[in-house]
Amino acid sequence: MPNLHHDITTDPESACQQMKPWMPLRNLQSQVPGHNFYLLTSFLDLGKAQLISISASNVRFQCDVPTVHLIANSSGTERITMPAGELQISPGGMALLPPGEREVEHFHSAVVIQLQPEQVARVAAIMAGRNDHADASPQAFSGFKPLGIPSGPSARLLHGQLQSINASTALDPQLAIQLGYDDILIRLIATLLNPALLHQDATDQLRWQERDGRAAFDELIDYIRANLDQPLRLSDLEARSHYSSRALQYAFRKRLGCSPKQWIREQRLEHAMQQVQQSPPKASIKAIALACGYRHMGLFSRDFRNRYGLTPSQVSHSQG
Repeated sequence: MPNLHHDITTDPESACQQMKPWMPLRNLQSQVPGHNFYLLTSFLDLGKAQLISISASNVRFQCDVPTVHLIANSSGTERITMPAGELQISPGGMALLPPGEREVEHFHSAVVIQLQPEQVARVAAIMAGRNDHADASPQAFSGFKPLGIPSGPSARLLHGQLQSINASTALDPQLAIQLGYDDILIRLIATLLNPALLHQDATDQLRWQERDGRAAFDELIDYIRANLDQPLRLSDLEARSHYSSRALQYAFRKRLGCSPKQWIREQRLEHAMQQVQQSPPKASIKAIALACGYRHMGLFSRDFRNRYGLTPSQVSHSQG
């Protein structure tokens, strides 16, 4: 994983101080007497989530954390004991842990995603289309039992997001934030804890049809077109429109024949083509990319070429 804010220590006391801002540890000790102790950590701020990459010798420790943790074991085994239950995470396995006191036996390497329960609760309320999302209670997302995530679609999707974060950070340390991976992870975790968020019912369609009659969808489309230069996260669109996650997808499919993300990307590229064609040959392609919501030139050039068969620079030069 990315080695931003990277630290390594071979002293347990120093390791506790090193981890204190992220995960206060107590009684950190090697489980193999006489064995060399080490702790290698990397920290990455994702905005509404934090990523901690940990590699360690065979250790045991206690901690009490106020955050929800998604743990992905890269290798080795991790055994976690909490008042709500015990869980063992095998190599390549994943788990969701509620806030609270825990004892951990850890060997080798894992990635930990930290999320505030209130963030998960807010996004879950938004995805459900509830207007009270600003006052969403985090209780339902802080008192669950430790949840193992078996291999399957959910685990593959989560592993894929972690790989994408790693790849984007290698390109640009800020790219993961700009691409909204924190929102994606929070949404995935909210659905793992409340699978009903994935299922559209008659109420969803009725809500969409009622709001459709008041031109709410057209208002949302106008908002998107006026803010193509800004991050447009699904949670923000749902909050603005009061559609549930499923209702928003239904509305876009019915009216525009594609998903919200696909339509937004298409609008950005169409706007980019107009800007490139109308600007002087020496105009800044980077400025055009930023005006269309792209924060990384490589992604902009790739999407533009895939859509039009030419790079922005080639189109610009052809206009001259």
